Amino acid sequence: MTRLCCCIFFLAFLLDGQAQQITPLDYPEIDSLLQHYEDQPQKYNAGLRLALATSERSGGVDSLSAVYWEWAARFHDLKGEKQQAIAFYDKALKVFEQTIGPQTARYATTLNHLGAFYKGLGDYNKALQHYTKSAAIQMQ
Repeated sequence: MTRLCCCIFFLAFLLDGQAQQITPLDYPEIDSLLQHYEDQPQKYNAGLRLALATSERSGGVDSLSAVYWEWAARFHDLKGEKQQAIAFYDKALKVFEQTIGPQTARYATTLNHLGAFYKGLGDYNKALQHYTKSAAIQMQ
């Protein structure tokens, strides 16, 4: 019952446009909510605010923060804000490199997402570069 109340409380903030408030939700619930927003163009702004707030909540300098910066990149991409998306992908990669290392599966996943991003832009050289780095890491 308490979780349901927390979800309803948080959803009220989202509908009010105040998702920047620190959420009482657990990370798996936040992830589910972000995945839900990803399929709804009218919710992209709420998803972006939630991703940024969650990154701040987790401290802003660890690999968990980088996961939510990657989510922010995704929402910027969905909104057509390509430069902001690149900046957040780069930020996530840098933090992953510093915290968990550049030879990890999570780092490779972000490279893969960045490759897909560049493919969507039609920049096939950059896409191939990121896909190749990702594959090399995953094959080790």
